[in-house]
Amino acid sequence: MKNEQPKSFIAVDIGNTTINFALFHAASDQQLPAAASHIALDTAEPQFDLLEQWLSDLEISSSLNWYVISVNQPGLQRLQDWHPAAANFHGLSCEHFPLSIAVSSPEKVGLDRIAAAVGANCLRAKHHAAIIVDAGSAVTIDAVNAEGQFIGGAILPGLKMLAKSLSGQTDLLPLIQIDPAQPPEVVGKDTAAAIRSGCYWGSVGAIQNLVKRMEDQFSEEVDLFISGGDASKIAAQENRSMQTVPHLVLSGIAVAVESLSKS
Repeated sequence: MKNEQPKSFIAVDIGNTTINFALFHAASDQQLPAAASHIALDTAEPQFDLLEQWLSDLEISSSLNWYVISVNQPGLQRLQDWHPAAANFHGLSCEHFPLSIAVSSPEKVGLDRIAAAVGANCLRAKHHAAIIVDAGSAVTIDAVNAEGQFIGGAILPGLKMLAKSLSGQTDLLPLIQIDPAQPPEVVGKDTAAAIRSGCYWGSVGAIQNLVKRMEDQFSEEVDLFISGGDASKIAAQENRSMQTVPHLVLSGIAVAVESLSKS
């Protein structure tokens, strides 16, 4: 990958449910790069005509570089098959991120987790550790120590995944839609309500417990960050200060791109 001063570029995060695209402009004085514009497509059936319209509306040049991370190989292949300029399509790996990864197999850590940790490193206070909750298809809860090293974390199913597993692994339990914007009653009065309560409040409790146990691993102060599709709804249930950061993964990709241009 050629290192040059970044101008505008596209950051792409291919997840298991959603492909997120963001336009970033040249480096600014912001603590963490913020997307100038954003669009999301369904990973399984991406409507690339919507992406083309977004690119057209923003008058984005076909020569613009795209920097891509993926945790979904079929989604990556769909995008590669569509993308009109392979020379401008750059797949990132863990070595491209300005982050010390202190785990046994750094190359096996999801790049979305690494990118989010890079973003959190830009935001955490000096000498503080950080815990990052990314609430999407799966929920990841990761830790960065006071030296800025990614030291690992926890992964658990997201709300939709929990509901699907209950329906798919049982004979009589129905598949229930769960809206994280509408916290259910704790005591469900029927089977559907009981599933909503168990999935929603069980997830909230699991996140709170894991965050608290990770905090207890540190002697330093810990800054808490949350991102992902269900972020703001879950953060509303927290009784501690937790900063919601939209598109933290995409911003972490932007940090990596700017870092590569300086190396």
